[in-house]
Amino acid sequence: MEVSSKREPSGERLRGVPVRLAEDRRDLIQQAYDHRGADHGVEERLGMAVQLARRLARDDSAGWDVAMSLHLLAFTLSGQIPPKRLIALLDPPVTALSRRAVREPEMLRFAALLVRTVSMAANKADDYVAAFYSINRAHRLLGPAEVGRDRMTMEALQQIYLQESGQLARNAEVGLLELDRTRRIRLHDHGDRPRRRLNPGVLHQIRVLARASVSAGANASRIMAQLRTDHQGLPAEASADDDHLAVATWSVTANIMFMRALLLLATADFAAGKNGERRVDTIPYLYWQTVMTENVKFQTSHSMDLTRVALHYSFLVGGKTPYRRAKVKGRKLADAVPEYLTDTNPMLDITRCSYELIKANHDAGILDNIAFSEVHNILQKHSSQHYEPWLQRHRTDRTGRTGDVDVQLRLASAGPELDALDYTSRMVERTRRYADASGLGCR
Repeated sequence: MEVSSKREPSGERLRGVPVRLAEDRRDLIQQAYDHRGADHGVEERLGMAVQLARRLARDDSAGWDVAMSLHLLAFTLSGQIPPKRLIALLDPPVTALSRRAVREPEMLRFAALLVRTVSMAANKADDYVAAFYSINRAHRLLGPAEVGRDRMTMEALQQIYLQESGQLARNAEVGLLELDRTRRIRLHDHGDRPRRRLNPGVLHQIRVLARASVSAGANASRIMAQLRTDHQGLPAEASADDDHLAVATWSVTANIMFMRALLLLATADFAAGKNGERRVDTIPYLYWQTVMTENVKFQTSHSMDLTRVALHYSFLVGGKTPYRRAKVKGRKLADAVPEYLTDTNPMLDITRCSYELIKANHDAGILDNIAFSEVHNILQKHSSQHYEPWLQRHRTDRTGRTGDVDVQLRLASAGPELDALDYTSRMVERTRRYADASGLGCR
């Protein structure tokens, strides 16, 4: 199965605005970094990426600087152009780099990173099967062993694990969400509780995907910890003068994704009548590591992601905060961490969390669109009855501010088909990459 066997026409749709490519290797990478910035539009960015992709596809002498520059641009373009365009752009250079890897093994890391970006594009199009196929392809390109890997390859592997964790979590979350527009309106406008029961087979699939997401997230966080230790910390920003990609914020992103996966799995385990507490107990340490990350200034996206983590954790532990104050010599809070996320009050200010999410026009993740009664009841029970009052206030405040009951989900009314859960969970089991994900007994 190929993600896309059809290439779009090589006409206007894949041209962009042509740019003059720098000849010096460092200058070319700097040019790519510059084109990622706000001073350059999408068409300029695309124009440079098209030229780089064609050079890699047609010229076997094109070096790692060309591949790295394309990776930098493709990552930014993944959120700016339709997935099919991105796939059409990246497929030819990936094929060429994979072929060259027989004599230039270092090119595999860039081929794998580009395939990871294709996976991101498929995931954003809600094509979870194609997304996981691409992740499998990226893993095959890099191979299974980590021992003796150079730093750049370990960075590529970390990004692949991070993407894998995120897309598997998102796929699993779809199984818990209310995708039917009419039922969503009843939940949001009328304040109805969910009445449907979760199918045991679907719950099994959710748990398989969530376990794999946790394993991938653990690998991503572990590699980041290893990179920080081996190289005495990481820079705040990437530079064209450095051959490496990893920056300090990668640690924040990896830990947040790992916590999201752990909380999802804990919730699914509770729904299955299993003990999810050991997953939850891991959160405070990871949370502390995240807010104490060195050489980092929190962006809005980091703060909102961590707010969702804090809320989900709180609703599984009686309303408590995940933050544990601990004085460690030489460590201090990262810059711009919101004070409500590091308040020393043992109870999380869930009203403030909700307010900050709404103010930033961010959703609450799965928390305000649960489709099934047993999951809703688990959150209500484990939150010491805090969940339902919060949910009613959050929905009222959000609707009153936006006037749009669908602002949280932003999915087409049809939504991704739940059939993808079954297919993707079977793909996870067939890879045998995560033995823990398959050890759930019969369906």
